[in-house]
Amino acid sequence: SNTDQKQDGLLTKKELAKLLRVSPRKIELDPSIPSIRWGRSVRYDWPTVLAYLHEQNGRPIDARSQAKRIC
Repeated sequence: SNTDQKQDGLLTKKELAKLLRVSPRKIELDPSIPSIRWGRSVRYDWPTVLAYLHEQNGRPIDARSQAKRIC
């Protein structure tokens, strides 16, 4: 599926927001979310973001295996 393809690539802010079921604005307002910046473009690595969110909640996980379960 398209979501499976995105897990192996980089996500835009809009794609990340859709996966997390939040608004793109919420992504913008949290500068601590791990991101990759290239010029003016910002991209997000799904397993890295997922691991970050779990660590923020006190639950470190194996991001790659968990990412496949969520989507």
